[in-house]
Amino acid sequence: CTIVARNYLAHAQVLTDSFFEQHPDGTMTVLLIDDPGQGRVEIRGAEVGLLDEIGIESDLLEELTLGYTLIELATSVKPWLLRALLARGWGHAVYFDPDILVTSRMDELAELALAHSVVLTPHLTEPMPRDGHQPAEQDILLAGTFNLGFIAVGNTGAGRAMLDWWSERLITDAFVDPGRGFFTDQRVIDLVPG
Repeated sequence: CTIVARNYLAHAQVLTDSFFEQHPDGTMTVLLIDDPGQGRVEIRGAEVGLLDEIGIESDLLEELTLGYTLIELATSVKPWLLRALLARGWGHAVYFDPDILVTSRMDELAELALAHSVVLTPHLTEPMPRDGHQPAEQDILLAGTFNLGFIAVGNTGAGRAMLDWWSERLITDAFVDPGRGFFTDQRVIDLVPG
């Protein structure tokens, strides 16, 4: 799945096309976060969902849409979308940012998501040099340990519990304020492995 506003429909189509090139038997859901009253768009191969269809109560949805910027809103609803997909009975759900191009099969994700409940991608896998270039370690510390342009969640008790925990925090904490320790949906995920 992915989440877009109408200005990112072309990105969602490229992601969807590249996903199906590698996973012709897979499914793709694109959540459109623009005003549901504007109607549904078509993205070839994907199911397109609207923001009011993923189980967010209407009062809360109004709070989120009025209180967050477009980027903050897109990141804040990610756990609701993943939870809605798992509620369909699928063994796992995977989120990709819409600017991702899938270039190979990812068959191991289903097994990893079920075995570990949550699969994350770290920003760093080896020490960064202190060479004065950016990004520097401090930039990573401000943004969060994990890049949430990707997350896989298994349909396990721990996976569903993490989504409940994460969504509760993103109701109020998905804004961009690195000085106070907030960076959309990413910073709170630093707590998940522990």
